[in-house]
Amino acid sequence: MSNIAYSQKIYKTFDNFIEEEQWLQQMLEEGWILISFNNDDPDEENYEYIFEPIPDEKQKDGTYQIDYRSFSSQEDFEEYNSLFEETGWTVIGFDRREAKRIFYTALPHAKRTIFSDTESYIEREKRKMSKSLQHIMVSTTLSIILFILYANYRSPMVGGLCFLMFGSAVPSMASYYKHRKAYQLLVAKQN
Repeated sequence: MSNIAYSQKIYKTFDNFIEEEQWLQQMLEEGWILISFNNDDPDEENYEYIFEPIPDEKQKDGTYQIDYRSFSSQEDFEEYNSLFEETGWTVIGFDRREAKRIFYTALPHAKRTIFSDTESYIEREKRKMSKSLQHIMVSTTLSIILFILYANYRSPMVGGLCFLMFGSAVPSMASYYKHRKAYQLLVAKQN
C-alpha cells in the first residue's frame, strides 16, 4: 500500500462567514484539514481551498473561525497574531486584499471561538460591509467619470470601460447586502 500524501483543491465562494466556517467544519469531519486558502487573482471571485487528509483523528475535534480585519501597522498585526498563537489558534492563511483570516485550533482546552461576544461578530460584519462599500463607491465614481468622458468624446473604448467598471461593483453590492443581512440578524439576536 502506498503512503503518498495527496491534497484536494476546491474552488468556492462564500458571502457569509458563518456558512464558510460550517463548510470548513464539515470538511474536517469528513477527514480533510485545510492547509491553505488564497485568491491571488483579483478578477476571480472563488477562493482556492487546499485540504489534506487528517493525519491524526484527534484533529477532527478542531475548530475553524474566520476574522476580517485590516491593520494600520505591522506591529498591530504581529500583536494580533501573537494573541491568537498564545491561546492555541493557528492562522491557516489570510487574504491580504480582503483582510480575511482563517484560524484553526485542535486544542481541547482552547476557547472554541475567537470572538468574546455577539458584539465582536457584529464588528466583523461591519468591517466587511465597509470594505464592500468602499469598492462600490470607487467603482461607481470611476463609472460616472468614464460616462462623462464617453458622453463628450463618444469613444467606444471609454464606453466599454465605463460598463466594465460599473459591472465590477455588482459583486461588491451583492456581498454588502448579504453581510448586511447577517449583521441585522446578529443585532436582532443581541437585543
